[in-house]
Amino acid sequence: MLIAECLWYAGVTVFLSVGIGGILGWIFDYVISSFNIFGELSYQFPLMETVVFVLALLVVTGIFSVVAVRYSKRLSLVERIKTMD
Repeated sequence: MLIAECLWYAGVTVFLSVGIGGILGWIFDYVISSFNIFGELSYQFPLMETVVFVLALLVVTGIFSVVAVRYSKRLSLVERIKTMD
């Protein structure tokens, strides 16, 4: 369950940052180009940076999942509930 939750958070983060962020970047570029302040702009999606971001996010998520699972296996359920107080 912890691993699935971590992957869910990573998936939502990638969707929001890459999907919605890419669309908003394109819209921002279109709006700025229409004012012709900086001349003709052409939107280029930062593919390499996006790949590095997704890989780093997956590595951090994987490390956190392993640490969380190992920590939860070390303590009994009662001990984990007591530490929440």
